[in-house]
Amino acid sequence: MSDAPGTGEIRPLAPEPSSGGSTPAPMDAPPPLLARRLARVSFYSLLAFCSMGMTAFFVAWLMDFDFRFEDERERAIREFASAHRATDLRFPGAAHQPVRSLGSNIRTFDLTSSALSFVEQELDSALVSDPGNSRLLFLRSQVYLLNLQPAPAIDILERLRPFSPEDPAILGSLGYAHYVRGRADSQMGDLLRALDFFEKALSIAPEDPVLLFNTAIVYQRLGKRDEAQRHFQKVLDRDSTSGWAMEAKARMIQLTRGEP
Repeated sequence: MSDAPGTGEIRPLAPEPSSGGSTPAPMDAPPPLLARRLARVSFYSLLAFCSMGMTAFFVAWLMDFDFRFEDERERAIREFASAHRATDLRFPGAAHQPVRSLGSNIRTFDLTSSALSFVEQELDSALVSDPGNSRLLFLRSQVYLLNLQPAPAIDILERLRPFSPEDPAILGSLGYAHYVRGRADSQMGDLLRALDFFEKALSIAPEDPVLLFNTAIVYQRLGKRDEAQRHFQKVLDRDSTSGWAMEAKARMIQLTRGEP
């Protein structure tokens, strides 16, 4: 009895070729049962593919939601940096503003009434449950910098640096922190360390306009006018129209005139 699927009928074996070399009859088309099986396999394959696609979409949605949450904190930090520029350095992501005069209070800002205070509280709360989260720690260091508190910022950044020794964001932030401390305490050693960190960051990200601008500022403060001019010119080579470019031009004129 034949095992051929489809009709349930007994099918005779194909006759063997005769000694005269006659050609055997062609094979029959696939029986209906085989076609149904192929259709079923195709359907389940399509269903599995759609399920995987929906799962991937859901995961991407969750990740996107988390990224938007992160962006809210970063945006608050950038907006505060733009509205409260307290040093002649350039804070990453901040729009250009003149340096804000703090009068006698040159050490810290009062953040309690600002939008940044919410970010500060949120980060502190998140770090209680996840104290080793490098992203949260880095954002917390940025808040310390904006509050003109370089010591705790340096502490966090130095804890992060061994894990990302060539991260220009960490190196640039360390330069920023040492510059702020050096200016507040009139410590030449901190200014030199700031320059060292900015130069290290530039060796990794030589086109970064923030690092170029800040390196030029430190050279200007150290009285190294040629180096300051050279770095300000690099800023202008990459950007000739923004507010930061206009400030770079103004500082180059000061340097040409021999002004500090």
